Amino acid sequence: VFLGKACVAWNSTKQPVVAKSTMEAELIGANKAGAAVIHLRNALGEIGYTQSQATSLMLDNTAAIKVAKEPEHFGRAKHIQLRWFWIREAVENNELQIGFQMTGEMVSDMVTKALGRQKHIKLAKALGLTGKLLEESSR
Repeated sequence: VFLGKACVAWNSTKQPVVAKSTMEAELIGANKAGAAVIHLRNALGEIGYTQSQATSLMLDNTAAIKVAKEPEHFGRAKHIQLRWFWIREAVENNELQIGFQMTGEMVSDMVTKALGRQKHIKLAKALGLTGKLLEESSR
């Protein structure tokens, strides 16, 4: 979760259920991330920084995006438990805006995947991480 250009929250855990498809796994992850975003929006609102626009939630799975945004795609997702569909309500309430981001550009990969050196350095810089160690490793 970014606040401006600063990464203020992140999480990497095993999912609480076994997903029956990649789309379901992505939707479960989007729900967890969406909950963190809504929590931050509420906390900021309590101290006087209310949000007038939806907060962007970027996904790299087009099927999960369609299911999260468009109710008519429910027929393809009947196997998914209804508790994962609250994200649609957050989109309808203008709290979240679901968008697409290429897999290779997902900054969250830095904390969720084993990466090669160059990719790690690129994502570390995207997170705003700097320092002597990072500078030396990029040479």
